[in-house]
Amino acid sequence: MSFFSKLLQRLAPDEPEPPDEDERELFALRIQAILAAAGHPGELDLENFSLRFEDGAVAYLGNRFGAFTASEDEREREAMLVDIAEGIIDIQSRPQPPETWEEAAPRLLVRLRPKTFSTVTRLRFMLDGFEGPFPEGPTIPVSQDLVLELVLDMPRAIMSLGREQLDDWGVSADEAFSQAVDNLRDSEPSPFVEVTTGVYAAQVGDCYDSGRLVLLDQIRELPLVGDPVVLPANRDTLVITGEDDPAGLSILLDVAVQASQQPRLDTLQPVVLRPEGYEDWWPHPSHRLAAAWGELAVRNRGSAYAEIKDLLEATWQRGGVDRFMASFGAVQLDETARPLSYSMWAPVDGMLPEADLVNIISPDEQHLALFVPWTTLMDVAGDQLEREVDVWPPVYRFRGGPDPQTFEVLAAHAREVKAMSEMAG
Repeated sequence: MSFFSKLLQRLAPDEPEPPDEDERELFALRIQAILAAAGHPGELDLENFSLRFEDGAVAYLGNRFGAFTASEDEREREAMLVDIAEGIIDIQSRPQPPETWEEAAPRLLVRLRPKTFSTVTRLRFMLDGFEGPFPEGPTIPVSQDLVLELVLDMPRAIMSLGREQLDDWGVSADEAFSQAVDNLRDSEPSPFVEVTTGVYAAQVGDCYDSGRLVLLDQIRELPLVGDPVVLPANRDTLVITGEDDPAGLSILLDVAVQASQQPRLDTLQPVVLRPEGYEDWWPHPSHRLAAAWGELAVRNRGSAYAEIKDLLEATWQRGGVDRFMASFGAVQLDETARPLSYSMWAPVDGMLPEADLVNIISPDEQHLALFVPWTTLMDVAGDQLEREVDVWPPVYRFRGGPDPQTFEVLAAHAREVKAMSEMAG
């Protein structure tokens, strides 16, 4: 069997079973009934799995349903229904922000967000028929996939802050972030607790633990073996170990695997604190955990692309747009190597997720497929792809497949796939 035949056999990743539609609808109906009984009636939109209220507010139920189904305890599930409904009411009833900077400053904090969050929120606004500029607040980049945002910690809600609100208070984003970081530092003098030898965790439990990666001086003071490797998996999970601590990195991997099975995931991608700041952390290809971390990285990126794909397709369907959004999958060419991500460039109007490999369908419609590394694709055919603005992770627009001449050049580079697999391993 040829190399490419073996590759083709592995191109269909195992898909998790979709949730039962009846269970989803029953969950939504029960939340709707609880809200109505509490005086907050909402209209159920099953197509977008959300509840819509008279004041224009929308409560999306996807993450809430994920948290609900993660529990197998029936009593816990019943209590969660009430908690979920109360949370929606809290958001609807959130207070107005303070009128002055002096009142607001003590309540200001930072919250960690995946960059995908902004894209998802903007696409949901579009689905809701929102017209006008997207009301996005200031952020500070932490790594390729993570940013810090400004929030107000109010008694019954956490409120994201936009630039207009800062203008009303007469403060710059830099001033506001400085105040927010000081507040976070002062909220708990010793937030990092050693949970086992060489592994520390933020265990304050106030919904801001992941954001405490911004406390650089305190993290650098931890007695670690090597530079600090930090996993901010979700808002209540921040785990730290040393880059040269094999046992600590194994524990970090266990935490990431557990977090991947829980709702409200922010990232499975660790970052490492260098003298100049954070950057994504990757184990050396020869590291015994390289393949496992690589699989989590592909899964992390794949989850983000899947959510964006669903929203883009719903937006196009509503607007009557016929466009193809390529899926993001994974293939492992060698059991000892990290998995490689892949996407497809077909001869239609569509969008292409950035991936390690690209499956290119021939323009003569004979369905001959090439697999080339992303770097090769951009070198040879980058002028035929257009980066979509304001979308993260990156997607590229194409209008038909590559022209025949470009396809022939790409065909000459298809053998690089095997070399890339060897490099990854």
